Amino acid sequence: MGPTAGSIGFNSSEYWQYDYSAAVGANQYDLYSVALQEMLRSLGVTPSEAIQRGVRYQLTEADISALSTNGWTVVPEPSAFLLTFLSIPLLTLRKRP
Repeated sequence: MGPTAGSIGFNSSEYWQYDYSAAVGANQYDLYSVALQEMLRSLGVTPSEAIQRGVRYQLTEADISALSTNGWTVVPEPSAFLLTFLSIPLLTLRKRP
């Protein structure tokens, strides 16, 4: 089991890409990618790839495997389609005044 607490800091003198929907500039670090890798480290996992400027990273199979090996359970994020599809029966059961 990894650590139960962690701390992440970001250097304000770096050029950061804050908008996940926009491309990462060649001279920028992606805030999401750096935060993701720092969270992996706080859970006791060494990220499978090194952070570079201009690149956006996501969890890799190696990261997920390392999390599982350390005792963490990885739950996949449901798609928007699946969430919408699953909510239709709930809408039909809704009480109307």
